[in-house]
Amino acid sequence: MPKNYPLTRGRQGVAFLLLAVTLVGCALGSYGRFHRDAEVTRMFRTNTVPADYRYYIAGRSGMPDAIIGVDPRYHLASRFWEPVEPNSEAFASKVAFVFQPEIWDKVDPAEGAWMIDPQGNAVGIWYSMFPSTPFKVEENQQLEVLAPRDMTDR
Repeated sequence: MPKNYPLTRGRQGVAFLLLAVTLVGCALGSYGRFHRDAEVTRMFRTNTVPADYRYYIAGRSGMPDAIIGVDPRYHLASRFWEPVEPNSEAFASKVAFVFQPEIWDKVDPAEGAWMIDPQGNAVGIWYSMFPSTPFKVEENQQLEVLAPRDMTDR
């Protein structure tokens, strides 16, 4: 056995670790994350969300599971979301429905969050009782947002 066997084995371990990190980074590279923010929650509950964002609901029209607002620099590409007009009585009633934990058999009410791309830029806002859902940010400023679902029902 060569004397440098432990050193060679260490190099193999480091090379494997770097490869694994690179593969995971490539696989998850375009997925965004959520950053909970009480100010976003307040904007939804007081019906004062940014007027220049485009808004969508997921779920049934009168009983949405979630509401998102998409920054005007981005475009939503998803069949799960229905457009809705912000800062209106109809919008407020949808927010009120999402907010009610007793309807959903949940303890916690809905909360707001920033939708953040992999580079740390805000691409939209989120309001739901579900803490998050997978979303992808494509290079052409296109968002793919899955409809939320309760991960505790599995």
